[in-house]
Amino acid sequence: MTSEFLNKEYLIQRFRNEGLDSYRSIVEFYEIHAVEIRQLEFEDFFDIYVEYANALYELGAHHKFIKEADKIAEMSIANNIVFFRDKDIFQYFLKKKAAALYNIGLLDRSEKVLRELLKMAPDNREYRELYYRALMKRKSVSKINTRMYACVFLFLSAVVIGFELFFIRLFMEDLTSTFELLRTSLFVFGIMLLVIAEFSSWVHAKMKVAEVVDEIKKEKEIK
Repeated sequence: MTSEFLNKEYLIQRFRNEGLDSYRSIVEFYEIHAVEIRQLEFEDFFDIYVEYANALYELGAHHKFIKEADKIAEMSIANNIVFFRDKDIFQYFLKKKAAALYNIGLLDRSEKVLRELLKMAPDNREYRELYYRALMKRKSVSKINTRMYACVFLFLSAVVIGFELFFIRLFMEDLTSTFELLRTSLFVFGIMLLVIAEFSSWVHAKMKVAEVVDEIKKEKEIK
């Protein structure tokens, strides 16, 4: 055996013994030994590289992960790798990329990736759910305005409560019932607007997901 072979075997063994202790240890091990790892046989390199990229995602290093996920997708295509460790490696990392983009607020890009995933598997519940969540997170003008009006009514309700307690009940007790009705109405109306904002967003998101999936299925039927 050559010393080069022994060094590579030693590196792989060290990774299995030391690197896999935690997600942070995986990242640290890879980044310290990146040059040596890249010189391994492709299968061994890819095995460690997948662990590294996955650890980046789990640690919340989403910007860094997105770049590595793109590289893994390119490698899997170039080397004709479909399943790796019993996973569709391309879809697995594409889904994580969509989630990472969602987590850092890049909703347009996340939705674009998710539409690509749905083209591959339109009935996949995870893809549908993440697409729905991305749509729900999107702050439309109407949703922002409705929430703003709701907050105004809730604030006015609090103001009326203060006015009622420190003035009306002390100096104009005969108007107490009127102010109780006013503050209750303002509070209920504010809560109703919040419910309407969330419900309308929910309906829109569900309908959008169903619409996209239906379009994809129709396109598949035509092809």
